[in-house]
Amino acid sequence: MPLLNRNGHTVDYTDEGTGPAVVMLHGSFIGNRQWRRLIGELSPHFRCLAPNLLGYGQTSPWPGRRRQTLDDATAIALAVCGLADEPIRIVGHSWGGGVALVTAHQLGPRVAELVLYEPMIGGLLAGHQRDEAAQAIEGLYAAVRTHCDARDWTTLAQIFTDYFNGEGSWHALAPERQRAMVDQTPPNCHEWDAGMPPITADRLRGITAHTLVMRGSETPFVLREITEVLLQAFPQWELREIAGAGHPGPLTHGGPVNDHIRQWFGVGAVAAKA
Repeated sequence: MPLLNRNGHTVDYTDEGTGPAVVMLHGSFIGNRQWRRLIGELSPHFRCLAPNLLGYGQTSPWPGRRRQTLDDATAIALAVCGLADEPIRIVGHSWGGGVALVTAHQLGPRVAELVLYEPMIGGLLAGHQRDEAAQAIEGLYAAVRTHCDARDWTTLAQIFTDYFNGEGSWHALAPERQRAMVDQTPPNCHEWDAGMPPITADRLRGITAHTLVMRGSETPFVLREITEVLLQAFPQWELREIAGAGHPGPLTHGGPVNDHIRQWFGVGAVAAKA
């Protein structure tokens, strides 16, 4: 993968296809390989730019001298967007969806279209007094800090896998997949630090992009509440729900999710109701 050096960070990214740019921002624990299938579907029509966010692949890890912020995380996406001709399209999942929101806010009208699958900025819950969901996610964040401070990556990987995929999901994983999850856990600690300070949707008012929000019908309560906060703040955004999917929907239900993304970008139609 090519490497980019910006503001003291090394960024590795995928750059495939030609045409208008689509910047793809991955979720936690996986890196930009999450987008291989979507890149294959879009690259005949678009230039697909998919960076590894902080701490993934060869992209610089967060140095840890202070807690990461949303602006720190977004610097990687902005660097890659700087390679693209405008207008830009952005796709983001989970933590990458949170980064996509801030990136689209900062770039304003330079972003034409935005697709989000369950963006993860937990601080929106406290910022909008979604008290039950805010308390639930604060409890999860407390566990994050405890196990991060102890460098107990295995326990933390299990907690996240079971929380976002359902109880027992960790033990159902093959050992090699468990090892991969553990290896990708350290960056997640800093992502939670960045996403948990209370914030309101007013912070994102610079977003002018034509925006699609997707979520799974089986997603955890806190993710559903985050999307509800965003949809109330931006009633012009469109919501589509993916039947049977949870938070890892772009991985477990890649077919229907990618169908909706292609359709949103004007490439083909949705094959089936999802």
